[in-house]
Amino acid sequence: MIKSYIKSKSFLIPTGIWLLLLIAVIVGLKIGQSRYDSIVPAMIIWDAEHYFSIASDGYEVFPCDWNPEAICGNVGWFPFYPMVAKIIGWAGVDHRYGLLGISWLSLLGAMLIIYRMVADRLGERSALYSLIALAAFPSSFFFLTAFPYALYLLLAVTILYLLEKNRSWLMIPLTGFLTVTYPSGAVIGFVLLYYLLSNYRKLRPGERIVVVSSIGAIGAAMFIYFAYYWMTFDNFFLYTSIHAQYYYSHQIMLPFVTFYRVLTEMSISSPVYVMVLFVLITIPLMYNRRLPVSWQVFMFGILLFTPTMGTCDCYYRHIVIAFPMFIMIGSAIESKWRRYLLIPYGLVSLYLAWDVYFTTYKIGQLM
Repeated sequence: MIKSYIKSKSFLIPTGIWLLLLIAVIVGLKIGQSRYDSIVPAMIIWDAEHYFSIASDGYEVFPCDWNPEAICGNVGWFPFYPMVAKIIGWAGVDHRYGLLGISWLSLLGAMLIIYRMVADRLGERSALYSLIALAAFPSSFFFLTAFPYALYLLLAVTILYLLEKNRSWLMIPLTGFLTVTYPSGAVIGFVLLYYLLSNYRKLRPGERIVVVSSIGAIGAAMFIYFAYYWMTFDNFFLYTSIHAQYYYSHQIMLPFVTFYRVLTEMSISSPVYVMVLFVLITIPLMYNRRLPVSWQVFMFGILLFTPTMGTCDCYYRHIVIAFPMFIMIGSAIESKWRRYLLIPYGLVSLYLAWDVYFTTYKIGQLM
């Protein structure tokens, strides 16, 4: 059975696209101007350095040098991704390689599941183009760096796959893990709640318990995470305390107000401005109502999460996990007129990937 799967399109196509993306990123890091002299340091920069420090030394908090009343340290980053690297490190694997290995293999796993999900729903051609759309996205290279996006993607698509297939009890711990992988992990709660309410009469009692328990796992995971801070640093709300500081610019706001501010106040050459504009143009043009509502709830939840927090800082990488967006784009191949938008999408995406995002990332100026 394993041999036949390895020889099937369901394995070969996602693996081939994953391998091409990996090669493109590695080669891209080696050519042209770069701040880094080797690949590993280039993949562990900015926030990735905090994940590395958590995996290596655990959480720490201390007064900032520039303002002793401000909070500094790595307590503003969620634990599951570095925790997995820490566990791998017990086998003697350097935490840097552990983080990158998790990202690379998680992306492969996620692409294998996405292909199967889309093929079952929309057909194999849509599945193929969905993965191409993902790989071509301007900031998709972040999946292969020491950021938690690939692990997040794997957890999210697995939960949605299980939700549609068999409502397995495995959903409960996976939902908890996703919640403490990245702040937007809680978005999965909206998906689960929608699924529960819209299918309540169809679900068997055991399935209802699984979905309700999965929703409960979101609160349980956050409580355990915050309780750790309380026991270690005597501050249950330490995470919210560090993000309440002025330089994070976090405050609840209508997302379209945040978008308006970006488009009216930021430079048009800003990577954030370019990505906001790119998404606001792409989604209406590529929108496909055939996508399951649960997928759309997840997609819009991710796309609107950061601006709802009152900022679009790093929006270009925060949204790479909105995988139904890539399915929406890829499924355009089945449309009589939207299929003609796929080539412009690919060309514009690749241009932005190289000229705006990847090049800026290589010189250390893209957070």
